[in-house]
Amino acid sequence: MDAAGIDEAVGARAARTLWEDAEVTAVVALSDVHAAAAVRVARDRGMAVPDDVAVIGYDDAPVAALIDLSTIHQPIVERGRQAAGMLWDRIAGGGRKRTLLRTRLVQRGSTAPPRR
Repeated sequence: MDAAGIDEAVGARAARTLWEDAEVTAVVALSDVHAAAAVRVARDRGMAVPDDVAVIGYDDAPVAALIDLSTIHQPIVERGRQAAGMLWDRIAGGGRKRTLLRTRLVQRGSTAPPRR
C-alpha cells in the first residue's frame, strides 16, 4: 500500500482504494501508521486480521506493539545519526556515501501463514 503523507486518514483512504476492485489478502504498508489504518478499514469491512487479510507495517513505531501489528523494525535513531554524519561530511566537502542499516521482522498478531 503506497500513500503520500504518513497519517491515518491518508492510510485509510489508500486501504479503501485497495479493496474497491480486488480481493486483497495481504497489505504491506510503507509505515506502521498506514498499516494501522489498513487494519481498521479491513475490520470495518468485516474482515478478520490476519485470518482474512494479513497486514504488515514498517518502522516498529510504538503504535505497532499497541495493536499487535507485525512490522519491519528499522533503527530510527541510528538512521538519524548516519544521516547527520553524512550531511556534515558533505558540508565539509566530502563525497557521497551510502550506508546500509539492518532491519528485522517483528512478528505479531496481524500476520499468519496463508490458508491452504
